[in-house]
Amino acid sequence: MKTSEQDIALAARLAGEENSRQESLNEEWIALHPEEWEKLSDSWNKASLELFEPAVPQPKPLFRQKTLNRRRFLIGITSLAASLTLIAMISFFLIRENEVESYAILSETSTRAGQQKELTLPDGSTVKLNASTKIRYPESFASDKREVYLEGEAYFEVVPDQKRPLIIHGNEANVKVLGTAFNIRSMPDQGIEVAVRSGKVTLISTVGESGEALMVPMMKKGISKRAQGVWKVESATEKDFDWLEGKIIFDETPLKEVVDELNRWYGADIRIINKKVESCRISSTFYRNSLDEVMETLSLIADLEVEHRGSAILLSGKGCQ
Repeated sequence: MKTSEQDIALAARLAGEENSRQESLNEEWIALHPEEWEKLSDSWNKASLELFEPAVPQPKPLFRQKTLNRRRFLIGITSLAASLTLIAMISFFLIRENEVESYAILSETSTRAGQQKELTLPDGSTVKLNASTKIRYPESFASDKREVYLEGEAYFEVVPDQKRPLIIHGNEANVKVLGTAFNIRSMPDQGIEVAVRSGKVTLISTVGESGEALMVPMMKKGISKRAQGVWKVESATEKDFDWLEGKIIFDETPLKEVVDELNRWYGADIRIINKKVESCRISSTFYRNSLDEVMETLSLIADLEVEHRGSAILLSGKGCQ
């Protein structure tokens, strides 16, 4: 018997594991079936107490009564098991156990601020990690798919495999590829950007319209920034890949974003102490420049005052028109 999406969503709520889409489905279903939800919730609470709470030793005279109670309970559970929802609950917990087991054997590679690394995945695909980036992947890939988890920025060159797509789990979306070269920026609370250098990738949303897909061909960039209402494909440029050669390019970039990037790139502690300068637009290219050289250039472009206080660099100024 096939388990429906609604059954899985209800099971997730009972287990305290529902996502935003499941929450929406559940609220609508419960509003239409309040009595059924009450019965289901009550049955689950009773089942949880009986099956998951540690048994308390009982005096021998009560053994027969305890056995009868358990037998009645099991009869009730057998009847309830005929429902799709209980099947969904069992399936849900099996899935959760598999996820925990898979997570336990994932390898992790990360970079600090100002550091870059290269690595080879189990299938021979290569990945270059930019600063402040973390990637998790299994020791060997499954027979039907290849999966990794990324937080930060990385450049992938994926070995083609028509039967096993590579799925990269990122912030707001997953990236699905068969074999290509592309750059991913997946920052917490900043959405995800995927710039494709060769081949094509599919960007699959995990928020908003979950499952919505964007096809991103060569020299295009897929962008998901749901907080800003952005879900689109636009042109990519070599600027999206220049960090691989040690370049940082800013093109009319707000100073606040420039500072965030420099802190990540150099492992610095640059702070803006006058909000008037946050919106100053910076257009400049840096190629293996020292941090002092970068700060001097910025001070000239935006008429900034730069103060060194301990390990911190403080920026202020009159602001930009």
